[in-house]
Amino acid sequence: MHEMSLMMQIFDIINQTISDYKVKKVKRVTLKVGKMSNVMPDSLSFCFEVLSEGTKCEGAELVIQETPLTGRCLDCQKEFTSEGFPLACPNCGSRNTRMIGGTELAIESIEAE
Repeated sequence: MHEMSLMMQIFDIINQTISDYKVKKVKRVTLKVGKMSNVMPDSLSFCFEVLSEGTKCEGAELVIQETPLTGRCLDCQKEFTSEGFPLACPNCGSRNTRMIGGTELAIESIEAE
């Protein structure tokens, strides 16, 4: 389960971020997870719960915002979302496309007191 190592890196970033402030407790962490990121949201949630025990994140809510696969047509320049591959432009039907989103894993926000 590579989600554990990913969540460990996320916790490193959270800890670095909150060390700059006088944070007593983290209340909510919001992540953006791309549909094509090969990350399972349920596994991320489990790892967050395990790693948060005994930390300032214990009891915090983890919000996972799944972002769709997005592409751009290289012929008509239209941006679009897709359920999967192959990417085909809904505007002109071209398959001359490039994936521009949906693979990300990022911290969107950290709410603390």
